[in-house]
Amino acid sequence: MTKAGPNPATGPFPVTDTLPASLNPTAASGTGWTCNIAGQTVTCTRNDAVAAGGAYPSINLTANVVSGGSVSNTATVSGGGDPNSANNSSTDTGTAASQA
Repeated sequence: MTKAGPNPATGPFPVTDTLPASLNPTAASGTGWTCNIAGQTVTCTRNDAVAAGGAYPSINLTANVVSGGSVSNTATVSGGGDPNSANNSSTDTGTAASQA
């Protein structure tokens, strides 16, 4: 997450990622993040401030492939009083291969 805009922002900053049924989340972590998994939903939160132009470390998410094929996954960040929530999501699309 990179903070755009001229002012710092204060947390909490939850990042939520509900994985598609073809992926089963098994672990999530990142420096300074507190992460929880509930079913298909992974939520990681930070409570510290982020400076204008600053960024937090990445979140690493591990999942088992339930079924292979095309997968689209979206994570969304909220919090900090952001007036423009239209740019708070990121989607990744790829191909998952199940192990035999």
